[in-house]
Amino acid sequence: MAILRELYPITGQGEFVFPNQNSAGRVISENTVLKIIETIGYKGKMTGHGFRGLARSILGDMGHRWEVLEAMLSHALVNQTVAAYVRTTYFEERRGIMQQWADYLDKIEVGAAVNAK
Repeated sequence: MAILRELYPITGQGEFVFPNQNSAGRVISENTVLKIIETIGYKGKMTGHGFRGLARSILGDMGHRWEVLEAMLSHALVNQTVAAYVRTTYFEERRGIMQQWADYLDKIEVGAAVNAK
């Protein structure tokens, strides 16, 4: 949360953490994400979708419900009947998952051996 609070004045105090500077109301483009990945030294080794897939897989291994993880990735429900009845954003559950993910990444950063389960 501290990092997000620090970003708030930088990102224009808008709706998104990573807003598109050229198009109001939109997030950064896929090309911007690829440029960031290149800048941090992962060009050809990882993609934006690769990071999303990695997080989705590890969080799934941690035992989180698939429907919540799919909502976190803004994936539409495949089954139209289910989609017609699901009206939740799973906000509180997502908050807990993101804290667990942050804790997991913090452990990796300091070199701790981690197990997703």
